[in-house]
Amino acid sequence: MKHIKIILAALMLLLPSIPAYSWQLGLGPTSYYSDWTPEFIGQHDFAEVDPALLAGVALSFRFYDRFVLSGQAMFTFLEHTAGYSVFVDGTPSHTVQLNTDYKREETDVSLMYILNDSFSVFAGYKRLHFDILKLNSAHATDGYPTVSDEFDNQFHIHGPGTGILYKLPLAENLSASVSTSLIYFFMKYYGYFLEDTTTDIIAAHVDYTYNGICNNTTLNFSYYLDSISTAINLGARCQVIKYLDKSDAPRLDYDLNYGLTLSALYFF
Repeated sequence: MKHIKIILAALMLLLPSIPAYSWQLGLGPTSYYSDWTPEFIGQHDFAEVDPALLAGVALSFRFYDRFVLSGQAMFTFLEHTAGYSVFVDGTPSHTVQLNTDYKREETDVSLMYILNDSFSVFAGYKRLHFDILKLNSAHATDGYPTVSDEFDNQFHIHGPGTGILYKLPLAENLSASVSTSLIYFFMKYYGYFLEDTTTDIIAAHVDYTYNGICNNTTLNFSYYLDSISTAINLGARCQVIKYLDKSDAPRLDYDLNYGLTLSALYFF
């Protein structure tokens, strides 16, 4: 939310200084229904993570004809769960089956420059959060004593990116666009790893840092309703996240975060 507040503050400063005929403001709801099994969960056996529905607000501010400042903030409001099995200390005889609640957040800001009717370039900043809220259940093999309900993990990804967008008119008021971008990100993992103390299984706190590269590609269809000055946008999005471990952080491979987007922007 910090980045969205910065955008709103910037808009309040910009509006009085820009001639009325040269700017356009769009505001409305946005949503994203997606599947994402973070590698910290997906590397375990029998990992099952509910698809998540994120919803929030989107903002678009076009000024001086060719510049577009935009941002969005989305959050999960429904209950979502994740379940997976962990081999404690790599020993299959000590397996713990976990079920947890989780939430997700996603915010981004970008500044786009329109080159012509077809192509635009942009740069921005993105944040992705995947937080395990609580442990619903933990069952170990052979009645082995297990972890407490303090088991919670947080994946915080953020970083700058740049990309290009191609727009194609399909019919009157209907267009399609494809965009792709590269993001260099930093990730902090705050959470717990399971350890076998020979008398029980405990959750030991860990704090790992990663860098990485993310590709974000979207396909979007937009239809503008003249009567209500509103654009309806329906699309699909795929993010490929490659982790680069640092220091003593365990090696991770890559993630896929993909799904459908739907938004509506009312233009003032």
